Amino acid sequence: MAMAAAESDPFRGADGRADAKVELMRRRNAERVARLLNARERTIGIDKTALQAQVEERRELAREDAAEAAAYAEYEARLLDVVASREARDEARAKDEFDQLKAEWGADAEARSKRDAEAKTTYAVDPERCGTAAAQKFRGEDPSRLERQKLQGATTQCWLAQQIAEKVARRDEEKDEDARYAAYEAFVAESRGDLEGEEEAARFELRRALAAANARDAEERADAKVAGIEASRALERQEISARLVDPELIETTSVARSALGAHRYRPDHFKGLSTEQVKAILAENETIAADNMASKNAERRFDDEYDFSQTELLRLAHEDEENYQAAMRGRAKMLEDELVSQRDVERERIRKSRADRFGHVAAGGYLDGFGKSAR
Repeated sequence: MAMAAAESDPFRGADGRADAKVELMRRRNAERVARLLNARERTIGIDKTALQAQVEERRELAREDAAEAAAYAEYEARLLDVVASREARDEARAKDEFDQLKAEWGADAEARSKRDAEAKTTYAVDPERCGTAAAQKFRGEDPSRLERQKLQGATTQCWLAQQIAEKVARRDEEKDEDARYAAYEAFVAESRGDLEGEEEAARFELRRALAAANARDAEERADAKVAGIEASRALERQEISARLVDPELIETTSVARSALGAHRYRPDHFKGLSTEQVKAILAENETIAADNMASKNAERRFDDEYDFSQTELLRLAHEDEENYQAAMRGRAKMLEDELVSQRDVERERIRKSRADRFGHVAAGGYLDGFGKSAR
């Protein structure tokens, strides 16, 4: 046993590796003591040969340590392989035992069920071949009881399978209906979103058109106002210039002209304007007043047209808003009616499901005579 352990352990072999290591350490210590006792070498300087020897020794130690580590890793790998093989062998043996035991249990269960079935469906003796003293059959008993019980059991199993199938079909139908309703709600939501988006875009376009029209009207009003101011200023400048330059309107002694003739100047005796001149001035004033009145009337008509356009735009905006609100109310009423109808249908379905949750037995049928306490 010790030999086997020494052969399998890489650190305990016959090669004497541990003894060699001890001998190497002893030799090293002896050489070190010799170097330390040599005063000449210790005082002269560094011994390159000793240093080279130390480097080689350290390299050798490193190689030995690496070899030992590799050997230990290989040893661990072999141990792991052995453990894994043992575990696999134990698992295979346990699985074989379990399969064998399972097969034995299955055979016993099959034989036991066969015996139970034969005991339920067969007699130990044949009642037809026995007499009255055997007490195997009596007057009034039902000889087809076992067959009838089997038929009733088969019928009950068939009825249960049918009920299970109906419930599964009903559940699948409910799932399909829920999926269809979810798809319908998604479609309605998408359609509503598209419609609301289109209506919002139309309202945005209408608002933008109203804003553009208002901007144009404001610009036209501003232009008309600026034009009126410029015209008024031009008339004022023209009137001032006429008063300062026209020889008929000024009354200075240097340029005053006599009313008796253009060739006669009497600066000190200015007689005023003639009747024709006064009439011309009055006619010009009337013309100016008429122009001012026409300008005011045009501005008033422009204001009236602007007010009418604003009123019409507001009326159109209110009408569009009322139509939109009416459409939203109609859509909400339609959705409410649909939800109410779906709620009524769901309530009717739940009522029928609760009524038929234990099955339905038709009157006068085969199962009509059985107990109904579970239904």
